[in-house]
Amino acid sequence: EAEARRAKLREGATALAARIQAITVRIPVKVGAEGRLFGSVNPLDIAAGLKAQGIDVQKQQVEMPHPIKELGPAKVMVKLMADVRAELKVDVVGE
Repeated sequence: EAEARRAKLREGATALAARIQAITVRIPVKVGAEGRLFGSVNPLDIAAGLKAQGIDVQKQQVEMPHPIKELGPAKVMVKLMADVRAELKVDVVGE
């Protein structure tokens, strides 16, 4: 029974990974005169952007080597299970 439950969880995580990989999350940020960001984009911002598109993940699931500090496209990994990850496209835009 535990094996069946684990298989069902993996199936759900795999389907969610496909949804995440198919979208781009736009993150609007405040920008200074020379196009420099005030602050940076962190896992909490990305989790909120996913939630706005109906995908609920925790900030701990967003894997980033460092915060995003510039405008434009970026990619981050979202860990759904120990062996299921999804690459998410992020577009950081000035507001």
